[in-house]
Amino acid sequence: DGGVQLLSFFIIPSSRSKGLGLQLMSAVIDMAKGEGYNKIHANYKTLWPDTVAWEKILTQTNWKIIDTEIQYLLLDQLLQLKNELWIRSYKLPPNSHLISINSNKLNYLTNWISYSSWAADIPQDVRPNKAIQQTNADCSLLLLIDHDIAGWIIVHDLEDGIGQVSALYIRKKYSEKYKSLALKLIVEAFRRNQILTKAYFGYRKGNNYIGRMIQNRFHNYGSHYKKRRCLKTLQ
Repeated sequence: DGGVQLLSFFIIPSSRSKGLGLQLMSAVIDMAKGEGYNKIHANYKTLWPDTVAWEKILTQTNWKIIDTEIQYLLLDQLLQLKNELWIRSYKLPPNSHLISINSNKLNYLTNWISYSSWAADIPQDVRPNKAIQQTNADCSLLLLIDHDIAGWIIVHDLEDGIGQVSALYIRKKYSEKYKSLALKLIVEAFRRNQILTKAYFGYRKGNNYIGRMIQNRFHNYGSHYKKRRCLKTLQ
C-alpha cells in the first residue's frame, strides 16, 4: 500500500525525558518520506510501562491511533491465584493425558495438525505455528482425551518470571462434552510451573468463548490492556 512498518522504537532509560524520542521519530518520518513511502504503520500494546511517553510522541507527530480487537490480561497475582480453593479443585477428565511441548514438539504438532481433518476449524490466531520462540515446556501442554488431540496451551517466556499464553485452543467436540475444559487446562499449566509469577493472555474482544472465560474467571487477579495500531500519513 506504499507504506512501511515501524517494528521497534526505543530510548535507553538514562537518555529519556530529554526530547530524544521526538527527535528520533522526526528522523524516522523524514527518512520514510525521503525513500518515497506515503505512510508508516506501527502496532503496540498498552501494557508496557512506556506507553504514556510513546503515545505522547505519536500525538506530537500527528499519528492516528486506533484500538484493535485484541485485548490483554496481565495476571500479576499469579502466585495468589494458584492458592485459591477453586483453582485447586479444578481437575482434567480422568481419561485425559498431557504431553509437555518443547520447541521440537511444537514443530511436530504444527506439522501434524496441518494434515488433520479438522485443521480448517482452528482459528489462525490460536494455531501453534503462530507462536513465537522460547517455548516454556513446563506450561506448554498438549491435551489428549482417549488418545485423541483435544486441545493445547502454548506459553512462552518473555523474561524471568513472566510468560505469555500465545495459543489456547479446545476442539469444539470436547468443549461441548466437558465443562470448563479450557479453564482446567490453564490451571494445569500454571500448576506445573513454580517459577512464573506473572502471565499475559491475549484474546479478541466480543463474542469469543476464550476471551469471556478469561475475563470472567481471572479479572480480579490482574489488569486489562489493549493492542493498538497507529498510522502516520506522509505528505
